[in-house]
Amino acid sequence: MRLHPDRSGQVLQSTGARVRLVLLGPRIRKFCERARIAHPLVKGRDTRAATLVEILVVLGIVALLLGVTVAMISGVKQRASAARVRADMSLIAQALEEFRRIHGDYPRTGDLPQGDPDPARQPLARHHAQAVLFNALTGVFGATGFAASDRCNGRSCLDASRFSLEIPAGRTSALSPNFQIAVPASPGSPPVKCEELTCLLDPWGGRYVYYHRGASVGAPWSSGAYVLYSAGPDRRHAAPTLDGALTAYDFAAADNVDNIYQDR
Repeated sequence: MRLHPDRSGQVLQSTGARVRLVLLGPRIRKFCERARIAHPLVKGRDTRAATLVEILVVLGIVALLLGVTVAMISGVKQRASAARVRADMSLIAQALEEFRRIHGDYPRTGDLPQGDPDPARQPLARHHAQAVLFNALTGVFGATGFAASDRCNGRSCLDASRFSLEIPAGRTSALSPNFQIAVPASPGSPPVKCEELTCLLDPWGGRYVYYHRGASVGAPWSSGAYVLYSAGPDRRHAAPTLDGALTAYDFAAADNVDNIYQDR
């Protein structure tokens, strides 16, 4: 016996002793037809699973959307890091101008070697320009003379708490407990600040690079003030010439393409 569906969409079908009551509203039936979904309660409908091609197409779409999302997130992070670099260098520039007002010049590190921008490639040494710059801006050194005997109890021009600092090997913190504490180097001598073995780091963990003329009065220097930049995400750079002049060749060098320069 077979009964035709009434207006409510109910179908009553009996085969022998088995009776099924199937509730299929018009909207559900239309959805199944459009989506080509095999509903288990629809007689005569194809109940085969999705084919391998259909699965691969879905996976391809998911992978494409995932790739676009990751690229967008990475781009946002890079722009945020670049903005942080410019904010850092703006603070360093303010500290340098205050230092120049007090000492008559910027720290003259031109005779000193630069530490590699990537701390993983070279440990920081006290005579590296980046370490001397930090100590000069925090009142340990003046514009010239960076030996231990040249230490002073100068005014700090830099708020170190606003920067990421390199942590020396074998230590758990970038700054020693005696940071900014002045003590006599010897009995009867004036108090001097303790020298710190650290430097300023950019958001990618690279050392900021700073150049200025050498300590001698006649040291050649063509740059208007100083050269300050981040080596960028790759933490690689091609060093400028000794006179500090930056040309289009410097900016176009492969290792300098992602560099971020102060005032440029």
